[in-house]
Amino acid sequence: MPRQDQSLQTGRLEHLDIIRGWAILLMVVIHTVRGFLMRVYKYPDRVDMSDSVEAIAVAVRGFLFTTEPYISALFLTVAGFTLVVIGRSRQLWPPRRRRRSLQLLLISWLIHWIHAGVNLPYPFISAEILYTIGLGLVVFSPLIVVSRFRGPGLVLVSGALVGLTWFAEANPESPLARLAQGPGAHLPNLLFFPLGIGLAVIWQSGRIPVQRIVLAVGLVGVVAYHLLIAPGLQEEALSRGHERSSLEAILDRPHGRIFTDRMFVVDHRFGSTYDLNWLAHRAGLRKDPPKRYTKRRSYWNKKLALMPYLAFWMCLTFGLAWLPFWRRCHPGIKRVNPLSAMGRHALLLYLFHLAAIAVLVALVGGNRAGPGATVLALFAMILACLGVAFARARLSRHQLRVR
Repeated sequence: MPRQDQSLQTGRLEHLDIIRGWAILLMVVIHTVRGFLMRVYKYPDRVDMSDSVEAIAVAVRGFLFTTEPYISALFLTVAGFTLVVIGRSRQLWPPRRRRRSLQLLLISWLIHWIHAGVNLPYPFISAEILYTIGLGLVVFSPLIVVSRFRGPGLVLVSGALVGLTWFAEANPESPLARLAQGPGAHLPNLLFFPLGIGLAVIWQSGRIPVQRIVLAVGLVGVVAYHLLIAPGLQEEALSRGHERSSLEAILDRPHGRIFTDRMFVVDHRFGSTYDLNWLAHRAGLRKDPPKRYTKRRSYWNKKLALMPYLAFWMCLTFGLAWLPFWRRCHPGIKRVNPLSAMGRHALLLYLFHLAAIAVLVALVGGNRAGPGATVLALFAMILACLGVAFARARLSRHQLRVR
């Protein structure tokens, strides 16, 4: 029998909720900082760097934004892991997975169209992660069946995704390349679904030495990247006149990402609203633009060379979450880890934090409130998300008692 968390008595994996909650927390931090420091602080030459507070704000903003590829990879790896541990089915697309996939796809499109039509003040609302997870459920569910684990099919699908990602990278102007753009890109983020499936198979095997090997592989891989690969990338960045930290060098071009242009419909105050160029033509914005107009915007594509680095980080993250430390710290079911509480209601918090940040930015005015307001908003957002998570958990327990 595989080793399991005590929280399985309630149908949950404690370590998986903690990882998902960690991803939600990072996402809330990133989106809040983006909402309040979107404009001026993106460009250090426009900020008074002699002011220590302003300089720290620029540095913190730059560091946080380097974590976006890690966050998106973590969400997709968790989704692949969950696909296995929630149970296999005799059907290729079980009703529960079909409903979940359709729900995520519809929500992602709803967020996109609300933002496009209403022009909410939050400068960059993206639901690409939800869409990619929904797409991954459709693509990989047939490979997780009760009769057997379809390893060869998983290898073939993963190989096809690698090929598509390579083509998108080699042809940045092609329509397919748009599937590889941004932190929530469908390509190559779907590659983390099979990684999560593989990690779930290792977990279910119950072989503790193998689980420790996952942790060791992740740690060695991350350290090796920073010791062996990052220095050369830093030198290359310096040759272009850019100083880069070890992390930034790996995530920056030419190793981690390349930049292309996309057509955006923008607002003079809040920035990008949506990127469907054909909508601009249909709305007649080019002929008689009110507040909005179309322009090109630089966008970055993930490169295949970045995938192993992020895969090592996934192994490190899951390996750490599998350590007995977490079970010793939270042996009782009634004592809920804050990260675990957030992870149990990830979709609710995803939707809540987007709306809450939009309201906060609207109240403050614009998206350049400054470091002080950003820190206050950040604490408020984290506390609000924790409050929503615990309130939802309390409501769920009450409903169970009523039943």
